Amino acid sequence: MSRSVLVAVLAGGEGRRFGYPKQLARIRGEPLLARPLRAATALGDPVVVTTAKLLPAIKSVAGDVEVLVDYSWLPCGGPLRGAATAASTAWLLGYDTLVIVPGDAAWIEAEALEPLVEASRRCGCTASYYSARGHVYPLFAAAPPRLLAEAALEACRRGPPWRATGLLRASKRLALLGSAAAGDPVRIATVNTPRDLEERPSQLDEPLEGYIEVEGGPLSLYKLAGLLESCDAAAAYRSEARAYASLGLSRLASHAQRDSLRVCPWVEVGLH
Repeated sequence: MSRSVLVAVLAGGEGRRFGYPKQLARIRGEPLLARPLRAATALGDPVVVTTAKLLPAIKSVAGDVEVLVDYSWLPCGGPLRGAATAASTAWLLGYDTLVIVPGDAAWIEAEALEPLVEASRRCGCTASYYSARGHVYPLFAAAPPRLLAEAALEACRRGPPWRATGLLRASKRLALLGSAAAGDPVRIATVNTPRDLEERPSQLDEPLEGYIEVEGGPLSLYKLAGLLESCDAAAAYRSEARAYASLGLSRLASHAQRDSLRVCPWVEVGLH
């Protein structure tokens, strides 16, 4: 019998740029990880935490919440590996929908996750947020577990650098909600610098009304590029970049552009 929603909080980061694991940083007297866990639990469904290493401190913060250690056999690291681990687990356990939340989401609330679940169920696809500046939020997402597992594995297969946006670019179908659907934009902000722990997000986009559904097009181009060699792959990535630029999705366009230069660095990439 099919089950409902599983929420996975991704807490595998080692915090190399931050200086130490962000999810264990203290914010107003509590570990940062406690905040997204609270929002996940408030959604009213089973919750898991994924982590690269089973640190005693992670287990202590998680309490009764099950902690999954990321699959070591996966070729990628970071949030892609956490998402693949969570999605594969949710798929095997028969959940209809997996919701993923970054472990450094200091201001997330359940109200910002509910629209993603509704959108994912409506389209049977991966749902995430985008903002007025064309940014996307791939680690705030809801999707059928099998689709998200396939997307994560596809993105892992590409080789470094492994970007979280691969979860969206490798999806079979994608729904992006304007960030206004999350309510207060601070809800989908994450901690990037120690100053953010003073309750001041260093990166906060203006909320945006809107809805974009992508099927085929740039998603197919990303998959095509993975089957091609060198500059042929670069040509597919350039087309993908132009397609995302035409939708105003600058972050996805930028990452496609970088992939083009990575596989064929002597060819200039243009979006126009």
